[in-house]
Amino acid sequence: MSKFKDAEFMSAEEKEKVLRDWIGFLNSKLKKEKFTKWLYLHLSLHCGFLAQHDFHGFFSAHFENIATAADFFKKVRQYQKFYPDYVDLNTAMVKEFDKHAQEVTKNLAEKDDARFYALQKMVEDAKDDPEARRALVAKLFNKKGD
Repeated sequence: MSKFKDAEFMSAEEKEKVLRDWIGFLNSKLKKEKFTKWLYLHLSLHCGFLAQHDFHGFFSAHFENIATAADFFKKVRQYQKFYPDYVDLNTAMVKEFDKHAQEVTKNLAEKDDARFYALQKMVEDAKDDPEARRALVAKLFNKKGD
């Protein structure tokens, strides 16, 4: 017997699938290839998050760095009871996140640090190289370096 209840727009079995996908996503330390359509749909339809135009935009808006992910997980905790038909699933998702929080946060911090040091190196390289400087400015501001 499922620990979840059927809801108007999601069966108990579908809730089980979402939770399994969530656990896989957390175990992967938030790898994009483990962020499933089921997770995207649940989070955008039953958890209070904007859809961000599409699956990829949602992932980028919430899981690309430690600041956006921390804000996401804070909101998940706040919103978990706003959708009565999904309280069972949302509470289970928060509990699973709590088990993985330290590992996920550490991984995101390491990625942010690596990005920072790569940016720092590009700035250093660009100081004495006008071509590298234009390329860096173009990359940072999405322009062609003109």
